[in-house]
Amino acid sequence: GSKAEFNLCSEEDVSALRNDAEWLEGYHEAVRLACAAWGWDLDQQSRIAPAEKGMGWTDWDVRLAKMCRSVYLMEEEELLTSLQKFARELQENEKEGKGFFYGTICL
Repeated sequence: GSKAEFNLCSEEDVSALRNDAEWLEGYHEAVRLACAAWGWDLDQQSRIAPAEKGMGWTDWDVRLAKMCRSVYLMEEEELLTSLQKFARELQENEKEGKGFFYGTICL
């Protein structure tokens, strides 16, 4: 990432965070809230219906890619499965089959 102080540098970093119950609870909440803002129920692996005003995909592909990478590094398999399902639905619907990009970089 762009801020070195927030990068995971080793397996020990991952282990330390995974063993910190308070940190892990906050991490899970942050991922759930970001997904809810996009209209995705992380736990149910489905769209939130009906979506509240302001919910929905905002075309920030890089944010979804970073979140997927983060849950992968944190060994959160269930969260990753849900995010991957969301990404497939986005690609099929909102993105009309197009890929995920950050500028000209295919994510």
